[in-house]
Amino acid sequence: MPLYEYHCDGCDRTFERLVPRPGEGAEAECPACGAKARKILSRFAVSSGSAASPADSCPNRGSCEVPGGL
Repeated sequence: MPLYEYHCDGCDRTFERLVPRPGEGAEAECPACGAKARKILSRFAVSSGSAASPADSCPNRGSCEVPGGL
């Protein structure tokens, strides 16, 4: 189930809601005031594995160069 983020202009609250089917959920009822809330664009997190940075994945940390100076 996709997780969407909504904003209520009535009480200026932002909240999340699980939507059973993708494509539905353009509007939702605000849990605080009951007004219609609109779906907003959300940021998402990206994970590239277990290493915290490219240097952490180097077996010989002292001799590895990291592009971009990370």
